[in-house]
Amino acid sequence: MKGPLVALAMIAAASFSGPLVAAALGTDAQAVDLLDRVAWPSTTHPLGTDELGRDVLLRLLEGGRISLAIGVVAALASAALGSLLGLTAG
Repeated sequence: MKGPLVALAMIAAASFSGPLVAAALGTDAQAVDLLDRVAWPSTTHPLGTDELGRDVLLRLLEGGRISLAIGVVAALASAALGSLLGLTAG
């Protein structure tokens, strides 16, 4: 039980550190650089770039942050609705 919880905590910490990673790399997840398209991994782009020259690592961290936020909101809404229905039925 402890292993998956630690893995989820590490993924969440990495996702929410995305803006710090962007500042450290000096790049933006949304910045398009057509001269640096489909680049191999380097020090400025640790996972390389996509077909529009956007940093893959930063886009991955941004997507993880959004996915985790949606998951938390859905879980809280489900718990609230379930509690309300349970209290009404009781």
